Amino acid sequence: MKVTTDPTRFSRRTIWSLAWPMMLANISVPLMGAVDAAVMGHQEDPRYLGAVAVGASLFTVVYWIFGFLRLGTSGIAAQLCGHSEDLTRRHELRYTLLRSLGLGLLIGLALLATQPAVVGFGVRLMGASQQVTEQALEYGYARIFGAPAVLASYALCGWLIGIGRTRPILLMTLFANALNVLLCLLFVYALGMKSAGVAAATATAESAGLALGLWLVRRDLNARIGIDWQAVFDLRRIRQLVAVSLPLLANTASVMFVFYFFTLQGARLGDTTLAANAILMQLFFIMAYVLDPFSYACESLCGRCIGARDGANFHRAVRAAASCITMAGTCFAVGYYLLQDLLIPLLSSLPDVIGRAKELVIWLSILPFAYMTNNLLDGVFVGALKVKQQRNAVLVSTLLVFLPVWYLTRAWGADGLWLAFTLFFLSRSAIELGYYWFFTRSDTWYPQPLEIVT
Repeated sequence: MKVTTDPTRFSRRTIWSLAWPMMLANISVPLMGAVDAAVMGHQEDPRYLGAVAVGASLFTVVYWIFGFLRLGTSGIAAQLCGHSEDLTRRHELRYTLLRSLGLGLLIGLALLATQPAVVGFGVRLMGASQQVTEQALEYGYARIFGAPAVLASYALCGWLIGIGRTRPILLMTLFANALNVLLCLLFVYALGMKSAGVAAATATAESAGLALGLWLVRRDLNARIGIDWQAVFDLRRIRQLVAVSLPLLANTASVMFVFYFFTLQGARLGDTTLAANAILMQLFFIMAYVLDPFSYACESLCGRCIGARDGANFHRAVRAAASCITMAGTCFAVGYYLLQDLLIPLLSSLPDVIGRAKELVIWLSILPFAYMTNNLLDGVFVGALKVKQQRNAVLVSTLLVFLPVWYLTRAWGADGLWLAFTLFFLSRSAIELGYYWFFTRSDTWYPQPLEIVT
């Protein structure tokens, strides 16, 4: 798995070959929620649909918190791939996957053990009606049994991204989504289950997706060539994984706060503005689903180059990824502005909401340029395992840019809120660019900050 010095391996074609399976996987993810909503939306009582919406939102937040399992594993695996191809390196790569899978399973089991607090408190915190809350609790207590599989899948997907094998992730995602559809129809219509049936279908599909993923990497985990379990549970290695994960956890928490705060302040500006913001935010997430895979590709290639101490190809990889993400981001920026009369009415039929969304759509044409730069650099920093610097950029942008700009522009209403949101990504880009300029002009990229290989 050693990185070649062939420059063609770091072209735009390489970036696209790594990114397109993840794009399809990302785009298919909302379909799982759409099927659940469609099935519940045709039930005799709207409380079932509300329960699924509340429960799914809770698990989106809970699982997002543990996104560091994917990011941390990706950076470590990528750097290991860059080292010389020998038996020690291959074993360490396998052990990295086993450690990350173990950590994901352990956290998932902890969520299962604390489900009264996670589900009970989380659902009631949503403030839904009593009838919706009761159904949402049924949904949550069934869905949480998929937690170990989901978090282990995060680790597996991060490892696959790190070694540059993204197609298995697409197969896992498509298989899980297709199975979810079939089981959802079976549990709800054939067995007469309601919210709990939808949740059980999703949890089962998530577990089956992990099983397929493990089968696809069975040769990498082949126990017949021997596994040194003492090396797998080496405390120094585990501490290194935790050292990477903790800054990424802080990073995720800060980003979640920004999105939550944005929604909260939008709600205070009235129902029409809240609905308009929700429409534009859905379009933003679609853009993120498409642009994020370029960041994943950058994680893999940049990490492998740093592991190989290959500075020339490192810069080639960054330039190739920058070229791809710039083209895609520009298409979204222009497309959202030119196609606003087509896209916005697809998401709402209310004239007031449509009009308000069109007033604010200019921000959706500006935001891609801030987001794509930040997105690209996040990939570079994860691949380089410079996660503390990435965390610093997020914290500074949240506390010293996003919140002050929102406070000073409150009189501007929704425009001030969108300005603060845009500057949040722009400031992260600026800070990470500063770090990037400093690191690439010094020897601090090499060796990598963690001694992940002996």
